[in-house]
Amino acid sequence: MEKVRTQVYLERKQYDKLRSEAFKANVSISELIRKILDRAYFQQEVKISVKKAFNFVGKGHDTKRDVAVHHDDYIAGIRQ
Repeated sequence: MEKVRTQVYLERKQYDKLRSEAFKANVSISELIRKILDRAYFQQEVKISVKKAFNFVGKGHDTKRDVAVHHDDYIAGIRQ
């Protein structure tokens, strides 16, 4: 993957936190920032929380009769 050099000014507390977390994870600050950005912008799109993923449990006893047909919509939260 091609990397592009950039410069960012951080507040001291942001830098200190990044430095501390990078040290704990044994990675560079740059690597930590890349991981944070990946998590925030790319993985979040495909993540479904456990609560949201299983909110259809018990829907068979609900007044809604279309759960079998629209189960993906219930999991994604499109239907309530």
